[in-house]
Amino acid sequence: QQRFVDQNLQTLQRLGPFLDCSDAMLLRSKGFIAAKEAVPDDAQWHRWDDVLRPDGRLANFWKDLRKFFQQNVGLAKPWGVSTPPADWHTVPDVMCDVLKRCVQGTNLLVDLEKGIFRPKEPSAPAAPPAPKTVAPPLPTGRSTSSASGAATTRAPVEEHLTLVEHAEDVMFELSNERKHDAAAYMELSMVTQKLQKRLGQDADKISKNWYSKFELSFDVKQAKQVTSV
Repeated sequence: QQRFVDQNLQTLQRLGPFLDCSDAMLLRSKGFIAAKEAVPDDAQWHRWDDVLRPDGRLANFWKDLRKFFQQNVGLAKPWGVSTPPADWHTVPDVMCDVLKRCVQGTNLLVDLEKGIFRPKEPSAPAAPPAPKTVAPPLPTGRSTSSASGAATTRAPVEEHLTLVEHAEDVMFELSNERKHDAAAYMELSMVTQKLQKRLGQDADKISKNWYSKFELSFDVKQAKQVTSV
């Protein structure tokens, strides 16, 4: 390998400085991506024999590099760089020098003796659980509307209403106050809080499970995203 490199010593010596210039920014970006994709994020060193495969990611990068020089002779000419040999992607000395310039300032490590090192990627934080929401169907004969179809203010609450009917009343009141569809979902905690203000200690037994027992009156769901009502 050393004899092979010596035959093209001039190209090798001028390739490195060219990769450091602004004109080679695209090449450095491709080299970083290739090095990152060539090894897993397992915080382990991967030997050159394992990553410099003929059909590997770094071999494809080397093809892109040679194509760049073939298509951009004018950029490379002032640096005295000619298109490097096709087989150089199998030489650790060459690839180590090239990739070191591509991964500068990143968390990837390149070493001639050890190979390529990629640290473990941090885990994404878990999303907080969404609050419960509940929506009732429109009960028959318990609401009024104007000629235009808009909901009107409901009559005062009757004392003989059941707890379920009180809950339905509260949800219609909330929908009127916020000018929302009465069948729309709203936060379970908001409904329960208003019920507690209305009924006092009689509402202590109200919970998510309580709403779930009355499927004909309430539809309890876990919301993916809560919208203010």
